[in-house]
Amino acid sequence: MYRHFTATNVLISLCALTFLLGMIDPNSTKNVALYYWESPLFQPLQLLSHLFVHGGLMHLLFNMLGLWMFGRILEQVWGRTRFLLFYITCGVGAALIYQLASYYQFYSAIEPLLAVNIPFDDMLQRFSNGQYYTQFPSSEQAAIIFFSSVVGASGAIYGVLVGFAFLFPNHKLFFIFLPFPIPAKFFVPALLSFDIYASVTGFSIFGANIAHTAHVGGALVGLILVLSVLKRPSLQHDE
Repeated sequence: MYRHFTATNVLISLCALTFLLGMIDPNSTKNVALYYWESPLFQPLQLLSHLFVHGGLMHLLFNMLGLWMFGRILEQVWGRTRFLLFYITCGVGAALIYQLASYYQFYSAIEPLLAVNIPFDDMLQRFSNGQYYTQFPSSEQAAIIFFSSVVGASGAIYGVLVGFAFLFPNHKLFFIFLPFPIPAKFFVPALLSFDIYASVTGFSIFGANIAHTAHVGGALVGLILVLSVLKRPSLQHDE
């Protein structure tokens, strides 16, 4: 039974339990979502806690399917401890890159307001109340960034996908919309291309309200880790 006590299974169980808890008491998961760092709702622990909260059943199922399919294989190669550190680092790294992208978007959106000397504290107060300046259309985007939150393990999952593609580049994967398998070395870059395109243009084939920059961030962190410290299998087993 001990062999089933894997990091992958524990992560999936925690996400499932958090989802059930949120269904029973929605307020119980209110403060664990990731908010923009200048928002009064932001807490540093959210950089980690948001990985265990999901916005709906399909969101949870898709992420956990990806974690189970690819994460358990990486865990077998690297060992439980190294895989868990890899997963958490990708997730937190994705959150930090998302925050950097949000910072750039936020200050680009409020640039017209700063140009006419609207006090910064007044902006933050208005955004905190879910309001914006109707005479400055870009301020609506600033208010959305300031007040909205991000949930889900997708950033960490994208890091896992990159790790899998490097370790098993020729392993063929099926994509739901295609009738033929694609090697991982082509599948993962193609998936990332969609996210990069969506993060730049705002147009997404996967639907609205998706943090594409977090996906790209998790993949980037995963790539750095794989190329620098995780190229070889673990020399000892910690299962």
